Amino acid sequence: MASSALAIAYQQPRGSKDPWGGDMRHRQDDLEGGTDLNDAKAAWASYGETLTIKSGAGWSAVVDAHEDGRAIVIQGTGNVPGVETFDGGHACCIGPETQSDGDWLWGDPLATGWQWVTPGSIRSWAERWQSSIAFAVGEKPPDDPDPEPAPPPDSTPYSKADLDRARQDGDAAGYQRGLVDGEVRTGDAAVGAWLDWLRAPAPGPADVWDGGSWSELATLLGATRQDADPCDPTAPARWARGGVLAPASDAYHAMTTPAVWGAPSWRELAWT
Repeated sequence: MASSALAIAYQQPRGSKDPWGGDMRHRQDDLEGGTDLNDAKAAWASYGETLTIKSGAGWSAVVDAHEDGRAIVIQGTGNVPGVETFDGGHACCIGPETQSDGDWLWGDPLATGWQWVTPGSIRSWAERWQSSIAFAVGEKPPDDPDPEPAPPPDSTPYSKADLDRARQDGDAAGYQRGLVDGEVRTGDAAVGAWLDWLRAPAPGPADVWDGGSWSELATLLGATRQDADPCDPTAPARWARGGVLAPASDAYHAMTTPAVWGAPSWRELAWT
């Protein structure tokens, strides 16, 4: 039942069915003693899945099912392949994957995880139980309905001059991109400065530098100042917004100041 649980999880690789062996045990009627492939088939059917018993078809049928990408529940006896040493009648699950060295993915419920074992060791173990192999298989997975087309082979004979020209084009494109990025960063900074300016409170009577709450202690104590203090010395001081930010201040100055040829208001402000 634990091996059939592993196999049905492969049957539904997206995780829609991921039972334990105990779940499978109670999905069929044989609750006395051990279980067999017919019991596993009944448990699969309770999930709406088909487990096809292929016992007697021989080892070549196991190889064909594995090449089809089917999950396989297989029975055997003697020392089980892999890291465990159980040598009684047993069932395991063969996963569809094959390692680069030819080993098959092996699910032994007695082990703590999946293993890679040789197909030959599985065959010897299974044939000790039944010479024509006792096993069952899940459904063949569907073909990819929309496989990615293979890119056409690149047969263009690139020369060193072609590569150098491409590198130069890339450098030029990167330089232009750097200019654009710089403009974006400058624009972002300008937007941030204007937002800070708009959020700051407008200047009040107590926000005159060196006057009122900003004045020196001597002024607060009544010392004579050259200019009269326009602020109440007891008014709270706070940081207020300053003058309008550039370039708006420059534009305003250019529009309201008579233009004189060569003067900053003409050459640098109006035209820039």
